[in-house]
Amino acid sequence: MLAKLTALAVALALPLTTAHGIISNPPAEFDPSKMRTSYVATIQAFFPGKFDDSPQVNVANFNAAFKAQSQFKTLRDMLDPHGPDCGYTYTNVAKKAIPSDGTMTWKNPDTGEGFIPSHTGPCEVWINDKRVFQNDDCATNFPQKPEVHLPVDYSSCTGDSCMLRFYWIALHQAQWQVYKNCVPLQGNGKAPGPAPGPAPGPAPGPAPGPAPGPAPAPQPVPNGGQCANIQSNVDYYGNDIKNIGVSGSNQDKVNQCCSACTSTSGCAGFTVNGNTCWLKSKLENRVERSDCLSGSYSASAPAPVPNGGQCASIQSNVDYYGNDIKNLWVSGSNQDKVGQCCSACTSTSGCAGFTVNGNTCWLKSKLENRVERSDCLSGSYTASASGGASCGSVASNVDYYGNDIRSFQVHGDASAQLAQCCDGCSSTSGCVGFSINSGTCWLKNKLDNRVERYGVVSGSYQKHHLRRL
Repeated sequence: MLAKLTALAVALALPLTTAHGIISNPPAEFDPSKMRTSYVATIQAFFPGKFDDSPQVNVANFNAAFKAQSQFKTLRDMLDPHGPDCGYTYTNVAKKAIPSDGTMTWKNPDTGEGFIPSHTGPCEVWINDKRVFQNDDCATNFPQKPEVHLPVDYSSCTGDSCMLRFYWIALHQAQWQVYKNCVPLQGNGKAPGPAPGPAPGPAPGPAPGPAPGPAPAPQPVPNGGQCANIQSNVDYYGNDIKNIGVSGSNQDKVNQCCSACTSTSGCAGFTVNGNTCWLKSKLENRVERSDCLSGSYSASAPAPVPNGGQCASIQSNVDYYGNDIKNLWVSGSNQDKVGQCCSACTSTSGCAGFTVNGNTCWLKSKLENRVERSDCLSGSYTASASGGASCGSVASNVDYYGNDIRSFQVHGDASAQLAQCCDGCSSTSGCVGFSINSGTCWLKNKLDNRVERYGVVSGSYQKHHLRRL
């Protein structure tokens, strides 16, 4: 009986451990003898660094190591040798129409979600040999359910057909999981024009007119406006913050992309590829890529770090890993989020600080394990001698992984969410800080394991004296 129960448990667990997703639009077709949602190969972690930590730490370590190495220019370069060329998908099937909305849909039909949240890791989409989408952490940055729509530039699918290729590596454990899907597509019909025929011989007649003028000058590189150093046929791999659709002439696309960069926290530059603008936190890993346009942006003055109000020492791009008491939802500008998180810390017993990550405020019992994390804001909180509470050391783009006491939703603008998170920390026993991430305030008993996390705001909390980070 025990053996039967064990076998049943294993059988029931299999879909949960091997079911991870498929391309549903344009629809991929699969070998029926294989589990269509399964990974197709594994790779034992071989980059320098630690890869048996949390999924968030693993992906941060992977991306840092990938950018530091020179063996692979793209994720595809790394994954192509592992597993079947197109995974378990068929390529000799009817060509599928290009989706009219300009996206590729990824979903797990067995679980009703897109990417599995714990399966952090980069992914890429290619049309033939042109990369048309890339993100450093697809599961984190595309959390939508029941499916995810990745923006794809299909303009390079010319002629009668092309091949759509999807690559994803899941880094939640040291045995990395490789996912590959392919879909043959109907081309957009824009085949290259025919080669010119031979020039006709001269016909007898009057003397020829004046010789033609000089050949037209090459198309000028677009003016970057507020953005400088516009480069043609150049891409910067990775470090993507987000992407947006752009249209019109190359000058129009650069203008739209530059405008988006100037209004996006942490944007240092961009790459325009077709009708997609990729905003980037760093311009690293320069590669030549046909028809790309890249530019840099430097604000005349750095964006101000939010004022922590009752919370002090607001730090941008800083997270304090762990020691979370609870989390709550915050929204609005970074200043709004810090204010809401600080308020929550002041009203939460034990809150010594916090981290705001996206729309989540994480209240923390201690501000330990400081790590750099893009777009996080961390701060500390000090209760006044009269029994009041305050948070200080608020840092943008900083999260503190782990050490969570509890979490709760925070609402309103950034200040309101920060205030709610800070108040929550002050009223929560053992809370020393917090992080706000996507509208959730996480209270922490330690601010350890500091990591950079885009959109997170973290803060610290202490009673009776100021805590400096």
